Amino acid sequence: MNADKHVKIQVCLSDDQTEATTWRTADTDCVANQFDRMVYGITSNEQMRLKNELSIRLIEFEACWTAIGIQEL
Repeated sequence: MNADKHVKIQVCLSDDQTEATTWRTADTDCVANQFDRMVYGITSNEQMRLKNELSIRLIEFEACWTAIGIQEL
């Protein structure tokens, strides 16, 4: 490999590293959602419905845990 090609590869790697480390949470969520759709066939609506259900169940669990924990004390 000649020096010029080596420099070009290093520049590309540096650019990719910069791009990868500057992603926002929304960017990574978007990639994860696309992956779920491609691999598992889950639509965006189904993903949103699942997230909403999980949020509701978490609130219910935390309320139950708090009630049980207070009684135990």
